[in-house]
Formats: sequence, structure tokens, C-alpha cells
Amino acid sequence: ITGRLTHAPVNNDEKIIHTGVSMSRRKTEYNSGYHKFKTDAETHVYDPRWMEAKINDIDHWDLIGLEAAYCKGPMLLQAEHMSTRIYRTGDLALLDYSGGYVSASFFLTDDTHPYINKSGEFGRVIPTNKTAGAWEISGRWSSVDFNDEDQLFGSSSAFTLGLTWYANPVIKLYTNFTQIDNGYYAQGEGHPADDDFKVLQFRLMAAF
Repeated sequence: ITGRLTHAPVNNDEKIIHTGVSMSRRKTEYNSGYHKFKTDAETHVYDPRWMEAKINDIDHWDLIGLEAAYCKGPMLLQAEHMSTRIYRTGDLALLDYSGGYVSASFFLTDDTHPYINKSGEFGRVIPTNKTAGAWEISGRWSSVDFNDEDQLFGSSSAFTLGLTWYANPVIKLYTNFTQIDNGYYAQGEGHPADDDFKVLQFRLMAAF
């Protein structure tokens, strides 16, 4: 069972304020009582997973999310927090894993992020300059914590700086530099503990 509710108390030509809450209740596959919770290391071109939590004796778990955004002209601020509350069988303690991010971006060109009321989200950027496209700089900090009670699977944080070029409404190229700081118990897929690293990535995206 999954649901999401959003509200934009301010939505005009000058600025947009967006808020939202979501919730999902889930069971393990085939009621096996086992599930592997995992997340990527803030990269889509390299796929290591330091953050993996393999949990047994699960009855069900709830995902609870909070989100907020503020957009004014070329500036966009966003934040989201997600809590995963894992209810285990018998007298086993409740587990509460969490993660979230805050980000800020700013267009160097005369552009903005359009807001779609119907879906409660920001839509595709349409550059005002059809020749040069739109240029945007951004920063993001994120963290995730898979440590609680007797189930310790690590924590991780990441700081990212980015530059994005929107060539047109369907093609964009972005460059990101990310510093990732993994905690002691973050040893998913056999990676060494406390393994910090940096990623420089380039990605070309086309949407149809």
C-alpha cells in the first residue's frame, strides 16, 4: 500500500513553495521474513553498494517520507527525509533506518524549473535560449543510516557539486563531483569498512 500527498501553499509567477508527505507499507516477498535494504553511492555510472542491510524475521515495514521545495526564479532549494521502520516478529526490537538530502541549484541563464500542479513535482526544463540552452550549477548533501539496535550495517554521507547543461527539453548533459564518506559498518558487497572515495562522473541523458 503506497500513497503520496502534496500541497503547494504558494504557487505563482514569482515563487513556488512545495510540501509533501508519503507512506508505504510493505511485506517481504512470499512472506519469507527476509529483505535486503540497499542504496547506491550517489552515482549512476558506477554501481558499488557499501550500504546493504540484510534483515531476517520481518513482519512488515513502513516507509515514511517528508519533502519540501522552494523555487524562485533561477533558484531551487529541495529537501527530503525518508524513515524506514522495520517491524520484526516476536519480541525483536523495532528498527528505524533513515536517510535524506538537501540540495540547492541556480540557473546561470534566464531559466527556471516549471512546477506541475497535477503531479506535485517539478517538470522538464525548457531553455529560453534555443541556441545556447540552459546552464545550472548545483550542490547536494545526503546521508543514510543503517545502524539501529542489534542490526548495524553502516552509515554514509555524500557531498556533490554539479554543472548541468540543458541543450533542449529532451537532452541534457551533467557533470558531478562527489565526495563519499562511508562509516565503519558500511561493508556491503564485501567492501572494506570506512572506505571513503571520490567520483567524477559525466552523463548524457535523452528523454522521449
